Amino acid sequence: MKFHLLLFATAVCYAFIGVFVKMIDGMHPLVIAFFRIVVGLLLLIIIVPFLDKNCIANLKSDPWRFALLGLIAAVNFATFTTAFIYAPITNVILFSSSYAIWAVIFAWVFMREEVTKQELVAIGACMMGIVFLNPLQQASFIGNMLALACGLFYGIHLAYFRKELKTHSLSTALWTLLFSSVFLLPAPFILGVGDFMPDLKWLILLGVLCTGMAQLMLNIGL
Repeated sequence: MKFHLLLFATAVCYAFIGVFVKMIDGMHPLVIAFFRIVVGLLLLIIIVPFLDKNCIANLKSDPWRFALLGLIAAVNFATFTTAFIYAPITNVILFSSSYAIWAVIFAWVFMREEVTKQELVAIGACMMGIVFLNPLQQASFIGNMLALACGLFYGIHLAYFRKELKTHSLSTALWTLLFSSVFLLPAPFILGVGDFMPDLKWLILLGVLCTGMAQLMLNIGL
């Protein structure tokens, strides 16, 4: 029950991402994604070493696998954040929920988890919902496609994240954000940061609530 509550709390944190992104004005979405990851990373650097004494040893033992997970997460963060610029919050949330389909598929691929009849029914219902909502609508086509791409990468992220948790515990969230920040590091230098001070509070909320805390609760909940 505790783990289900943590996953529910993670979903609540994610629900605020669109609101906070919409409140930030004049900053490129890839730069927003970079800063939210960095703020979340700083939070986990403070917290995780007290919860996982082997976090440094885990990084040394498997850096390339953490790097791969960080790359997947970086694409997920980037597509999800950018989608809110081009589509309404409702569209992004609904289309990115397609991650449930991919999570089931890749859980079987990575860990050979059994796919139940209930999960097959849920996948069918989710696919029907996507068709009904029509992601090809012209007014928000780019945002819808980005949300669907986010669903794909988040599904991969969840399945691979769970696989890594079988051996690396809480340090997985920390090193995932570290490598994600490295992959998105060029964004602020290429695209600029603009006058971010008026939006600093939204960036901090994105980083602390929707990234650092969300990743930590997801880590524990899975």
